[in-house]
Amino acid sequence: MAAERQVELFTHAFEKAKDNGGVWLDNKGRKVPGLYQKHLQVSPFNAIILGMHADQHNNKTNQYTLFSEAKKRGESVQTKEKGVPFL
Repeated sequence: MAAERQVELFTHAFEKAKDNGGVWLDNKGRKVPGLYQKHLQVSPFNAIILGMHADQHNNKTNQYTLFSEAKKRGESVQTKEKGVPFL
């Protein structure tokens, strides 16, 4: 399932690049992707996946959180919202 989602992200990014002068990832000034309040270094592959996801969803930041962590903090998650495949 994660591989299928990753293929979807890449496919969408490359299709967008056809109409965008070859640019397939536009961070729009966002910082390097990371996990909120986690002191983990995100691998280059995961950084690309998170960056594409943020770009395609017009997120303001590249900061992500785990569902379990959001639930512990009492934060809301949109109904039927899909996570990002993170390896």
